Amino acid sequence: NRQERLRALQEEALSSGKKNAVVESLWAELLDKSMPEELHAEILVQNKACATILESKDALVKSLTMQLKMKDEEYVRSLKQQSDDVEELLSRMRRDFAELRQDYEVELDSIEDAFFEERKQLLEANKDQIESMFKDRREAALGCMEAKQKKQDRNQNEIDELIRHDHEEYNKLKIKLEQDIETLEQQLEEMHATYQLNTEKLEYNYRVLTERNSENNSTMTQLKRKQNRLKETLSTLQQRYREMDVRERKKNDELTEDYRRMTKQYNNLQAKFKAAETFDKKRYEDLWGLHESEVSALVDKVLQADYIISTQQLGWQWRAPNLDLLAGGGA
Repeated sequence: NRQERLRALQEEALSSGKKNAVVESLWAELLDKSMPEELHAEILVQNKACATILESKDALVKSLTMQLKMKDEEYVRSLKQQSDDVEELLSRMRRDFAELRQDYEVELDSIEDAFFEERKQLLEANKDQIESMFKDRREAALGCMEAKQKKQDRNQNEIDELIRHDHEEYNKLKIKLEQDIETLEQQLEEMHATYQLNTEKLEYNYRVLTERNSENNSTMTQLKRKQNRLKETLSTLQQRYREMDVRERKKNDELTEDYRRMTKQYNNLQAKFKAAETFDKKRYEDLWGLHESEVSALVDKVLQADYIISTQQLGWQWRAPNLDLLAGGGA
């Protein structure tokens, strides 16, 4: 079987591997042989070992080939047996089907016969009931016809009553309509008179409107002439305005340019003035710083002299003068 073949292959592979290893090891030893006879003898031994390995593999291949051939033959026999079994099975199925079909046909015929017999019995049993039902239907139809006739008579009486009532209503309506017609004729005559009067009024109004229309046309002509003159005047004024606007714009641009130039000059002059003022102030402060002590000493001497002259010579009460100016100058 398959397990045995697998085990044989594994054993052969293991055995061949060992033998190949031995052969490989002997090949290395052959390189050390220097004598031709020894080398020849060893080569013969190697050939024999290789032949043994090949024989083992050939035997395994032959065995596997024989097993494969046997399996193929067995497979062919199995296919043939299977085909024979299928043919036998089909033959039996056809035979069984024919027998079952014949049995079913016989049974179906017996069922149909029983059904027809039962139908016949039911028809005979229900015949009296059907006749009774037809009789009841005829009686019900006669009752319906009588009720229908009574209803028609009653409806005819109601229709006659309605016709009589409608005839009376028609007469009343006719009288009323005749009266309404007379009233409408009177109103029509009044309307005709009113229409005639309105026609005369409209004709008079039309003549008046025609005369006014003529006057209005004359007035419109005069107004159109006046409008044309005003348009010409307006056009002239617009032309003058445009020319004046151009001149004034030009003059405005010139004045604007002069203003900008003068403003620039003023700013430059103001800047120069501030620079000169700053320079003069700095120069004054420098000079004041240089002579402040000398001026203070002279002021003290003058004040002392003034005090002596006022008190001793003149006999006046001396008051010190205001020295804020000197203090401010020093600042």
